[in-house]
Amino acid sequence: MAVVNGTSEADNLVGTEGNDELYGLESDDRIWGTTGSDLLNGGEGFDSVSYQMMSKGVSVDFREGLANVTKADGSVDTQVGIEKVIGSFDNDTLVSSVSGITLEGDNGDDVYIVGSEGVTIVEEERGGYDELRTSVNTQRMDPFLDKMIFTGTGDFKGYGNAEANVIVAGAGNDVLWGGDGGDQFMGGEGFDTVSYTDSLEGVSIELSSTWGATGIAFGDTYSSIEAVQGSNFNDVIFAGESAMVVDGAEGFDAVDYSRSNDAVSIEFRDGKGFGSGGYAEGDTLINVEKVVGTNLDDHFTANSTGVTFEGGWGSDVYTVNSVGVTIVEEWGSPGYDELYTSLSVMKMDPFIEKMTYTGTADFTGYGNESDNHIFGGSGNDLFFGGAGRDVFVGGEGTDIVSYDDSDTGVVAGLWKIGQNGTAEGDMYYDIEGLRGSRFNDVLDASRDDTSLEGGNGDDVINGNDGNDHLYGGLKSGLDGDTAQADKLFGGDGDDVIVSAAHDFGTEAYGGQGNDTLRVNSGSAFGDDGNDVLTGTGNHYLLSGGSGNDVLNLNVSGQSGTGGVALGGMGDDTYIVNASGLVSIQDEGWDLNDTLILNTLANISQMNVTRIGDDAYLHSANDGSTGVPDSGVKLAGWYAGFNNIEHLQTADGQVYDLPATVDGFAMFG
Repeated sequence: MAVVNGTSEADNLVGTEGNDELYGLESDDRIWGTTGSDLLNGGEGFDSVSYQMMSKGVSVDFREGLANVTKADGSVDTQVGIEKVIGSFDNDTLVSSVSGITLEGDNGDDVYIVGSEGVTIVEEERGGYDELRTSVNTQRMDPFLDKMIFTGTGDFKGYGNAEANVIVAGAGNDVLWGGDGGDQFMGGEGFDTVSYTDSLEGVSIELSSTWGATGIAFGDTYSSIEAVQGSNFNDVIFAGESAMVVDGAEGFDAVDYSRSNDAVSIEFRDGKGFGSGGYAEGDTLINVEKVVGTNLDDHFTANSTGVTFEGGWGSDVYTVNSVGVTIVEEWGSPGYDELYTSLSVMKMDPFIEKMTYTGTADFTGYGNESDNHIFGGSGNDLFFGGAGRDVFVGGEGTDIVSYDDSDTGVVAGLWKIGQNGTAEGDMYYDIEGLRGSRFNDVLDASRDDTSLEGGNGDDVINGNDGNDHLYGGLKSGLDGDTAQADKLFGGDGDDVIVSAAHDFGTEAYGGQGNDTLRVNSGSAFGDDGNDVLTGTGNHYLLSGGSGNDVLNLNVSGQSGTGGVALGGMGDDTYIVNASGLVSIQDEGWDLNDTLILNTLANISQMNVTRIGDDAYLHSANDGSTGVPDSGVKLAGWYAGFNNIEHLQTADGQVYDLPATVDGFAMFG
């Protein structure tokens, strides 16, 4: 037995083959373990014991400041004041339940058992296959370790290193980070998660194979793992057969089900996605912004915002009940894809073939460039088909198809297939109205009550048998400032015909029935029936035709030149609200025509001036010496067209006129 004492300097101490005592005393000493049962005391400083001289592996166990080292020959060393142990070149077992210890296995397949924080493990890059067994609830694998097993209780957080690791979780709800290298994650019991939030870039994660993975997920495999978490960048997670909770973390993250052999169904609500069918069965998606389906017939539902669905080549069904949802379909896909929505405004994403509104409000739906089927709901719906041969089905309510998006004029009729522009090939079912483009259109009504709006351009609009509403511009009156000259034909029925706000030369024909016509600077022809005709601008023409008509003469501005009213046959009523001068000629022979002068407060304010064969009724206060600037011109009154029998002023007084050309003489 030898007793070896060191110095105050850093010493290298080596014992004999017997049972020795070696004391390092001060400074950082290196003590070499040899045969025999030795007492190795490091003293002060950072002291290490090396068994690199041993040909067989050793077993080191640090507990409460002491270490027992069992060697292959059965001898046992006792270590005191030692901070580091270096194993042999063979397979060693190194155990530490105290902190502040460094274990270095050297060569061989070493096993490290760690029961305390603050234990450092040192391994060489080619030092064998080395395993770490730990009961510490948060553990990072030191470099060049190959395997880590959690042996403790509770939830575990385990971090791999840059090598290809095997990481085995315990019975709790564990979270595992693999780092670089193709890692094998084994979850065990509990709810276990593999996370890639330690990545410095986006990753592709393969849950069904390994060939599609990228970044630090390349080569990783998963067993008994219930959840996977992406990086804080843009990730793609390829789903596998096992039910999985997928948390995309930050970034724009996609879950891809294209590996599935069966169709999938995904529903998003409250920001989470829930899967069924195929590889999606039992999946929960969190912080996922995009879902890619299979090449089969998938179903996607969005009741929350911020998600993109990509259906693949099958006949997919999308249900969208929240704004901020994007649908991606491929050009040339053989599938027939459908969109159902309860949103009051919806635009079909490209390459979807059918859209159905499932809500209860008024719906505005936009088609795409494909051939679409668009179905409305129970409200008053507005459809824009876009390019393609579209089929519109309105359902209940008053539904309108608009071609405001067309880049050329259209020819469209509710009883025939559309032509030109975006109307080419379009068909209509349960549609009550059409709206033209910004160019020159031809619009035809059905036999039912129809609303036709020409929009901009010089349009030809034809009513039919129903009680139609025809507008040269828009029903709202928001036609813009472009002048237009439309031709509006009411046809049969009691129609409402309104010219555009800036019509110049519009012709409106009431046709059969009791019609209501209003023009700005165009011409309105009541034709048959008891019609109401109104002029609102300058230089308009109102022709009542047959029937008992009401002709309203208005003038825009204070001194504008108003229009001309021709009463025709029947008992007609002329209502003058114009501040300028308007002209009336009643060519009928009926005996109950009435002129209402709302611009004269009472009969005492009226002057009658004859110029040629015309009679001018105007205010006595206007100071006119020739043709007045305001009032009414009764054209040809003194040439036999004295066919107005009653005169009424603004105070409601009615005066019967004698059937003579000088009938106004009664007023002095």
